[in-house]
Amino acid sequence: MPAQAQTQEEPDWMSQMITEAPEGRTVYYAVGGNGYSRSTVGPQATTFNDELGEVVFCDDGTVYFRNPIVLYDTDSYVKGTLDDGVVTLQLHQPVIPMYTSPEPSCGYAERLVRKDGADGPEYVVDEDNPEIKFVLRNDSLIWAEPIDGSVILGIADERGEWFGCGNYATTYALPAEKPVETPAGMVAEDWSLTCDGDTRLLKVGFSGSDVYIGGLWPSMPDAWVKGSVEGGKAVFPGGQYLGPDQMYACHLYFMTAEPGKVWSEDWGEYVDGLVKTDRIELTYDAEARTMTADAQDGSSMVISRGKDSIRAIGEYASPVFKVFVVPEGAVTPKNPEVAFCLPFEGDPDGKTFIEVMIPKFDVDDNLLDTAKLSYTIFVDDEPYTFTTDVYTQLSADMTDIPYSFTDMTDIFNYDTYKDINLYVKDFRKVGVCSTYTAANGETAHSDIAWYYVDDEPTGIGSAAAAGKSVVSVTYTDLSGRVTAKPARGLYVKTVVYGDGTRESTKVLVR
Repeated sequence: MPAQAQTQEEPDWMSQMITEAPEGRTVYYAVGGNGYSRSTVGPQATTFNDELGEVVFCDDGTVYFRNPIVLYDTDSYVKGTLDDGVVTLQLHQPVIPMYTSPEPSCGYAERLVRKDGADGPEYVVDEDNPEIKFVLRNDSLIWAEPIDGSVILGIADERGEWFGCGNYATTYALPAEKPVETPAGMVAEDWSLTCDGDTRLLKVGFSGSDVYIGGLWPSMPDAWVKGSVEGGKAVFPGGQYLGPDQMYACHLYFMTAEPGKVWSEDWGEYVDGLVKTDRIELTYDAEARTMTADAQDGSSMVISRGKDSIRAIGEYASPVFKVFVVPEGAVTPKNPEVAFCLPFEGDPDGKTFIEVMIPKFDVDDNLLDTAKLSYTIFVDDEPYTFTTDVYTQLSADMTDIPYSFTDMTDIFNYDTYKDINLYVKDFRKVGVCSTYTAANGETAHSDIAWYYVDDEPTGIGSAAAAGKSVVSVTYTDLSGRVTAKPARGLYVKTVVYGDGTRESTKVLVR
């Protein structure tokens, strides 16, 4: 079964690692400074700003820093103490598991000092001083160590070898801006956003001559952008603060941009990119209730890490907004597809990886509210039940799966695509059916889309029948860490097949 009982004693570092902070006052800082990021070609020196710093201040004087290595996501905390305005981190604290040897090992947060190496700067554990200090001043945390890079807060393994990442001259400051707030009494409606061939729902509201867009960035559904209606135009200024984003561990801004040439440090020349503008103008049709960008000028709404320059993690080029009309009663959703059905090679539980595509449109290509969509997996001719004894992250057995559901272990949601592990042996076909449930409780179902593993009756299962069994499915985050169970964020998914081939695609885990 997918969950195996542990057969050996946990190493001490595993129980000592802090993955949850005690109750306290949590502050979300904007973090800036210098450091090194880990890459496939070695440590890369960089300057950063507007990264997310989550710090918890407890009543007993303890302080907890989440992801203390700013340029490397450990998803853990280091503990410090606050005394007379100084926060002291007593280091050699375990922060991240490492799987670089047959037995799991650990990466530790350390005070590291620079020494000259043949290939550039190297860092070693400071044997004489295990502490890093910050000064607390006006609710900001300021690095109280040398600012020339001779000392960094970084990660080293159990042998004291540097892991290639760390930071110094780091300042934790409160963001200068506040997120947009909507006026009391404003009614927000569902509108659709269409861009780059995709359509999804968000919120739009009007108050006098002001217009607000909510949920422009999917991982921040409560963040709003403010514009104004001026003579048939809806104008949205750039540089608006959206707030801290937990998924990308940074502070996000709404920016506006247009295509142009930007300087690339990597290439040493100007390359095609996005040039920051001060605003974007959309044509506003009050009668049709649409807001439309001019597709010819390529103007974009951009979600950016910081506002000093365009560091885009999301772009909406030539966006089109339109009021969403809720269907009356149940409407038939468009038929789904089974993209893959691939068994894991030699798995004793019959583990099989499937990927299904669930359209968010009805048969007439009208957008549907995905909160009213679900899907059902069929094995042979029977609905497949995801039971709590096999799918241990579930709180109850499931047959109908909500459109956006994920258990982060065996059921993953990538918007239209869903990746699922089945645990079943000796089956002939697998299918999927979509269901739309209207507000009045009426339901409508798509046809069942089938995938025949024995290449029958139409040959659509030929890829699986030709020896394309799965050896592994892994996900690599932007820091180069590999995991079989990704948390939220952007990953490269790599499927390795039994014939030695592999396939990699970018996926966003929400």
